[in-house]
Amino acid sequence: MDIQKDDRKTCGKEQTGDRDWKVTFEGGFYGQRGRRGIEIPVGKTFSWGKEIWHVPAVYWCGKGLVADIFAEIDPERVRAFLERYRDPEEDRLTEEEQERIQQESPLETGFQPEIILNGRKLRGVEGNGLCWLPESCREMDAGALNDGPAEEYPELDNDGDPVEDPAAEEYPAADPYEEERRLLEHYGLDPAKAWSMNRWSFSWATKRPPKLRSLSLTMKRDRVCIPGIRFTVRGPGDQIPFIHPSTGERHVLTVLEYQEEEMDRKAFEAPEDMEQEERRRLFRRMGEWEYPTHLTAMTYAVSPEISRRELQIRDCGGDRPRRILPREPEDRFLPEAKNDVCVMAGASAIGIIGGADGPTAIFMAGKGEPCGTFSSLYFEPGKPVEWRMRFYEKRVEDLEVKLL
Repeated sequence: MDIQKDDRKTCGKEQTGDRDWKVTFEGGFYGQRGRRGIEIPVGKTFSWGKEIWHVPAVYWCGKGLVADIFAEIDPERVRAFLERYRDPEEDRLTEEEQERIQQESPLETGFQPEIILNGRKLRGVEGNGLCWLPESCREMDAGALNDGPAEEYPELDNDGDPVEDPAAEEYPAADPYEEERRLLEHYGLDPAKAWSMNRWSFSWATKRPPKLRSLSLTMKRDRVCIPGIRFTVRGPGDQIPFIHPSTGERHVLTVLEYQEEEMDRKAFEAPEDMEQEERRRLFRRMGEWEYPTHLTAMTYAVSPEISRRELQIRDCGGDRPRRILPREPEDRFLPEAKNDVCVMAGASAIGIIGGADGPTAIFMAGKGEPCGTFSSLYFEPGKPVEWRMRFYEKRVEDLEVKLL
């Protein structure tokens, strides 16, 4: 099939009757950036995992291919989930409990698609997602599902009371599911079902858009996180026995190196090449912060060995940055800095940290391959670290689907 510019007369908005319908390579679901792609109806449906999957159409764009991949979810599964986790008190949930809720969510359909065009794999560039809850589920959604439209916060006066909007009566409230509803109507999908909607962009493998001879899709499900045990250690030589939650096999984690380290505070400063005006603008928006710099580095081995893709070790704590000077009042709704950012900074700054006395290590022959991990950051040195295990398991096999 040779996709020509003239095909726009028979594809896309003229074909569907929706003159405002526009899908671009860069735009995702909401964006209008870029030129309109040519809609190529696919109408492929297949079962994978617990969902029924739909590829209603792909879009032929100048920079690459865009594919809409939707998962149809039984609303009974959603209602059962919401009934089980009605009114979750997120502040009181442990990280393990939060992960378990996320894992059990019917709308958690994480996957990585691969597009093969004319026998060549296209590079995935960007993915966007939306979720649709049918009317029968929306009244039950009390926060366990975080996939619906974002909550809107009312404007408050100086006394903390909501400010009345005189235009509210004149203009009806916007439909929070407007884009999702439009997608269902465009493709003729059942609004009584729950939907996980995904739009992926893939760049061409050639300099110019190729002719379309064959098109297939490979679906790869993300690994599921399974919480493991918590533990503490004192230093090299400590051993932690544990049982794999899926296989039931007994393993032993042996600490090889265990050392407190400190990050260079320059890791949190603005880049030297940042313009002065940009620095001032960043300060006005975010304020000035003091970041924790102390962490613990641990090297360990597991026997029998478990691959790094299947087992990760992380800590259960960490200190939040302290605000020294506040940001400006109009930016009060900007997100607070979290320690996750510090963890990432610590991991990327390994080359500039080190202990004063050098590492203390134990070497053990015949054990599993050494692995390393870092704690979150703390203000005070010598703070005991509680670690926890996270197992990752692939529960759904890959599936290849011929589209055209």
